Amino acid sequence: MSTRLILFIVGASLALTVAVALAVDVEVGDESQIRPVREIPPPPPLRGSEVPIRNLIASVRVGDPVHCDGFAVYPLLLDAPRLRTSMLTLDEALDRKLLEIREKGSGNVPTLTVTNRSRRYVFLMAGEMILGGKQNRLLRQDVILPPGIRDMEIPVYCGQQGRWSETSPTFESKSSIANLDVRKKVMAQKGQSEVWSGISDNLAGNEVADGSQSLQAAFEDKEVKRRIKRMTADCPLPKGKNVVGIAVMRYGRVLGADLFGEHGLLRKLYDKIIATYAVEIFDEPVKDWRNPDQRGEVERFLAQLADASMRPIPSPGAGQAFILRSGGIEGGAIALGGEPVHAAALH
Repeated sequence: MSTRLILFIVGASLALTVAVALAVDVEVGDESQIRPVREIPPPPPLRGSEVPIRNLIASVRVGDPVHCDGFAVYPLLLDAPRLRTSMLTLDEALDRKLLEIREKGSGNVPTLTVTNRSRRYVFLMAGEMILGGKQNRLLRQDVILPPGIRDMEIPVYCGQQGRWSETSPTFESKSSIANLDVRKKVMAQKGQSEVWSGISDNLAGNEVADGSQSLQAAFEDKEVKRRIKRMTADCPLPKGKNVVGIAVMRYGRVLGADLFGEHGLLRKLYDKIIATYAVEIFDEPVKDWRNPDQRGEVERFLAQLADASMRPIPSPGAGQAFILRSGGIEGGAIALGGEPVHAAALH
């Protein structure tokens, strides 16, 4: 064997040794320092990923309000849609049997699994209630389910403190959503005990007795049903495909706003969003309230929201989710591929 060939073999062996050592993150020849390869964390969301949300909020105009029972519903108008991706809602996907929601394994309170059998994205909105499994749950944040995803885990809150026994293997929706106070806690990612406290307060305020402490019980109360029906009838969805959101005031105070990247999602979720306010417990009505036009207050609220802190949070599905915070405003938002999907904030 020639000297040149021997040197080539030795050199190749040394190179291989160094490469292996680097792969396992050790120093050559020091076996006491062997460590497993360090996991590389996922990259943080790109800076500026909240820009589509800020631009959406800053671009809307405030339309003429509709009044009912001390509430004023202001339409939020957009000249052209910012969201072009077609999406189903939670209720649509469940009704068409395209979505299956189950307990994770034998049951895990803050986590459920979902399977999207459709060829479209499915939008799940923070605060929406799903019923069944071992206890009813509230969706913890806005989530976008990719088409065809199977057994994906989603974060939830317990919405029924007094039950942990299976009533059905899968979950359903009855078009219910958390009331204003609880939904605000959900979007702010508060602890489970605060959510339970909010549910208990709402049931007590609505004079609804429920041994399992299920928020759904409020929606099944005759008086609450009457309030929801009256408010959705007296404050219908403002007309026009350029209406992409609403801001709601009560006796001159902005309570909150929901804003979408296009009209279709608002149209499908409008009655559910209105129920957020109809189920809430408020102080006694103000006598002789004259419903002044206070769109300037709405504009100031939106300006504050556009400048709010937007902290990225892990999103289990597609897109990037955020927590919004500014003074007493708490909210959440989600964008997909540079397109704003939804932003909501409650005062």
